[in-house]
Amino acid sequence: MDVDVAKLVELLKKEGPMHMRLVVKKLGKTWGAAQWVVFKAERMGLVKTARIGGFHIVYLPGQDPEEYARRLGSSDKGA
Repeated sequence: MDVDVAKLVELLKKEGPMHMRLVVKKLGKTWGAAQWVVFKAERMGLVKTARIGGFHIVYLPGQDPEEYARRLGSSDKGA
C-alpha cells in the first residue's frame, strides 16, 4: 500500500470523517496531490467520499459522514 494512502487511512481511523480541506492540511500536500491520494484509496475500497451540503467529506466505510457534515454546518452558521 502507498505510504500516503496508509497515512490517510490511519488519520481517518484516529480522527473520523473529515472535510477535504482538512485532509489536505493533515497530509501536508497540495490540493491536487491530496485528491490523488484520496482517489487511489477510494479505488482500493479503503475510503469513501461524499458531497453533503456543499462539503466534500472523506470517510472510512462504516463511518457516518452525514453526522460530521451536520456538525460542520452548525459551526459554519456562526462564522
